[in-house]
This record gives sequence, structure tokens and C-alpha cells, in this order.
Amino acid sequence: MSRAGDRWTRELDRQLRARGRTRSLLLIVGAIVFAAALGAYVLSILAEISSGTLEWGDTLGSGRRHIPAGLMVWIGGPFAALCFGYGAALAVRLARAWHDVPRDGTRRPSR
Repeated sequence: MSRAGDRWTRELDRQLRARGRTRSLLLIVGAIVFAAALGAYVLSILAEISSGTLEWGDTLGSGRRHIPAGLMVWIGGPFAALCFGYGAALAVRLARAWHDVPRDGTRRPSR
């Protein structure tokens, strides 16, 4: 494995130990659910574009904030994939190190 891969794995393990099992599970579920919701939204935009009811330059949103459909697809799609990959990587690391990760995380000294 490369040095960058080793650093990535060490950082994931450090995050798991610092959070503990419960918070790690919540983080994993949150990342995967967020990625699924964002991915579904991007796929629905792509479906509307392919059916002809929406153009790449049409704006999405209401009020003062409008985002072009193309920008939402080109930024939202890869971001959803990154969130899913992060959640999946944390899930794999947590499954491998389940017994080494404390239940409540590391305790910080009280002031």
C-alpha cells in the first residue's frame, strides 16, 4: 500500500478510536444516507434532463438562490460518491477493528 493509503487508514482508525463505536456508527449511517439522498437528487435531475423537461442551464431552487442544473449534477454527483466512499471506508475499518474501538470513545480530561 502507498504512503498516502497508509496515512488514510491511520487517520480512519484515529477517527474511530476518538469517536467510539456509537458515534462512529452514527457517522457511517449519516454519510451513507446523505450520499444516497444527494445521489438520488442528482439522478432525478439527470432523468429530467434526458426526458427533455429540464435543460442543463435551467435553474433549480426558489427565492434568491438559484443553481443551474448542470452545476448541481457536476458537483453533486462526485460529492455524493465521495461521501459514500468515506462512509463505506469507515464501515470497513470499524468492522475490522470492532474490538479495538472503545464503546464511548476516548475521554477528554474534564476541566
